[in-house]
Amino acid sequence: MFNSGIESPAVAFVVNSTRVRDLSGFRRRCQRAAAARGWEPFFLETTLADRGLGLTRDAVMARARLVFSAGGDGTVRACAQALAGTGVPLAILPMGTANLAARALGVPSRLGAALATGFGGGGGAGPGGGEAKAKPGEVFHLGQDFAYRDPNRSKGLFTLGGKTQT
Repeated sequence: MFNSGIESPAVAFVVNSTRVRDLSGFRRRCQRAAAARGWEPFFLETTLADRGLGLTRDAVMARARLVFSAGGDGTVRACAQALAGTGVPLAILPMGTANLAARALGVPSRLGAALATGFGGGGGAGPGGGEAKAKPGEVFHLGQDFAYRDPNRSKGLFTLGGKTQT
């Protein structure tokens, strides 16, 4: 196979494995979605000691250019806190009970649609599919941090910053 010498960008999946029924199947679907879009995925599983904050910081240090938070609102909050001010976008795979952040941002509930949205494409029409509701430049409060739609991407990515600019 031809090797151009150009590495694929890294995408990290920070996964709360207590929220995923079939972890190996989940990984396969994420790996296929990433590979189809030219990304090199790696997976980090949360623990009682690290709910995602340290793992997400590790992902940034490992040069992840995109982070997916796969879990509930606690996992999303931890990832958002770690990504604040880094410029690395956050995508959400809603796997929790309430998924308030994902619902507020209009992230599709189905895995395939959420992956497509997170990678910058629409997830299709109908319930659990489609484009996230947020518009470029809109600001949402996630815990202590703020998420705003990345104006350079049309769908699915949110960049985080610790403070709003006036």
